[in-house]
Amino acid sequence: MAQRKQVTLIDDLDGTEADATVQFGIDGGLFEIELHEAHQRELFGKLSKFIAVATPLGQYRQRKVAQGTRSVGDV
Repeated sequence: MAQRKQVTLIDDLDGTEADATVQFGIDGGLFEIELHEAHQRELFGKLSKFIAVATPLGQYRQRKVAQGTRSVGDV
């Protein structure tokens, strides 16, 4: 018997359907959050000026979830 399973991501800020799981790190902590596209743009937009002048330390591994996972380094 065939089965189809579907995963629906829910935006952690407003409860609507999310597009991706976003991973980010700050102050030694690693975090992930499900966000729809508008919230992703908002997050990356607010962090972009800090990322632009920060010293890159490399990339951490990303775990694929649903339509994709982005890290702050993907801005």
